[in-house]
Amino acid sequence: KVQFLMLHRRYYRNQDRQIQGKSVHFRKSGQQRCYCSRVLEVYTAAQPDTRRQDGVEISQENMDMTDQKRKIFLHSCCGPCSTAVIERLIPDYSITVFFYNPNITNEGEYHKRFETEKEFIEAFNKNHPEWTPVELMEGEYDPEAFLRFVRGYEKEPENGARCAKCFEFRMERTVRKAAELGYPLFGTTLSVSPHKKTQTINEKGYALSRRYGVDFLDESFKKKDGFRRSVDLSREYGLYRQNYCGCRFSEREGAGPEDPSLERGLDL
Repeated sequence: KVQFLMLHRRYYRNQDRQIQGKSVHFRKSGQQRCYCSRVLEVYTAAQPDTRRQDGVEISQENMDMTDQKRKIFLHSCCGPCSTAVIERLIPDYSITVFFYNPNITNEGEYHKRFETEKEFIEAFNKNHPEWTPVELMEGEYDPEAFLRFVRGYEKEPENGARCAKCFEFRMERTVRKAAELGYPLFGTTLSVSPHKKTQTINEKGYALSRRYGVDFLDESFKKKDGFRRSVDLSREYGLYRQNYCGCRFSEREGAGPEDPSLERGLDL
């Protein structure tokens, strides 16, 4: 039986790895590093063991690959935005989604969005047993804390200083929790939106990374048609898609949990 294991060059430099009982050794050659970014063919006669995780059967070779992936604590602003981000990251990362969004000041809307996130992750894990199961963690819902944090910025336009404060608020709680739980890397789905400035998000992320000692993934998920992919995946999974960011200042006049413009699957 031939097994194929993609070793990502970013994480496996100058390390000894044991793969199916065979040692794959990385060494410097003179002053040049030996980067292994090719596919290694590992031959074994034994059939892989399997086990069940969250009701899904996962082969032993996939569990071995899981152990080699870097863990990321990923802030998610909503289920639809997380779809394309998770799809893009899952081959290389073991993902824990952190749903922390007290900026959604309407409580009914908040719970609707969290349930949508949960619905997607459960369906994604079921549809893709070949990947490491995505985990979901819910942060504290405290909209009053958010409103205190953005006090004085209420009249700022969308995508202005108030939004930058909002990014900072949610990302700070994310990296703090990541540090507390021992995650080496954190990130956010915010950059998938064409309405969010990736540069602002990255500036906040790097500042928080230095403060807490946790690496920040600065990828712009809107690139490579990421937003369009999130729309397509939301339709495929039948997800509810909101038409405003979340806080009372961004809410469209008349929009709310019972507004017909917020029905499931409607593309706005």
